[in-house]
Amino acid sequence: RRGAFTVSQTGVLAYRRPSESQLVWFHRDGRRLNTVGAPGHLRNPALSPGVTRVAVSQLDLKTGTWDIWLMEVATGRMSRFTVDGGVDDAPVWSPDGSRIAFKSDREGEVRFYWKSTDSTGPDALLHKPPAVDRINYPRTLYGWLEDGTLLYGATTNTTTLDLWRTSTGTNASASPVVATPFVEGFGALSRDSRWLAYA
Repeated sequence: RRGAFTVSQTGVLAYRRPSESQLVWFHRDGRRLNTVGAPGHLRNPALSPGVTRVAVSQLDLKTGTWDIWLMEVATGRMSRFTVDGGVDDAPVWSPDGSRIAFKSDREGEVRFYWKSTDSTGPDALLHKPPAVDRINYPRTLYGWLEDGTLLYGATTNTTTLDLWRTSTGTNASASPVVATPFVEGFGALSRDSRWLAYA
């Protein structure tokens, strides 16, 4: 958990409350078009392949944890997608829109799970990323490629953050996509998985 606070010598406490955000459509030329849904404590929105729904992480102020919610683009109506005591975040849609993968620390370390978008069935462990001596320690999900592999960010023994891809299942294997002495993050895949934008 992160805390943004400080205490003076007189005992006065100063702290920052979580700020609300708003999902907004923008034109490619930068013009603001319209909003989607109501403001909230939201982060990491992900559009469905058909652009009819948004998977977004929302903070529960009572518990201090994040869960994933699904929002209807046309109406703004939201429904809860994950419910557990951990932090569920970084949702990514499968190419066919039938599943959503996400990261969660519900078992003490970051693992990747998936769930059917019709909310039937439990959350299932999609993949436990390889982490040998923390050389490749997963941090967050960025995308689900057409071939079924996942794009994610991981810290390594030489850099703060690199981009990796991994297959799923019991015999999963991972390989670097972009690994340099610099920090690579915020990976965004094109719809056909041929192009990758990143910071």
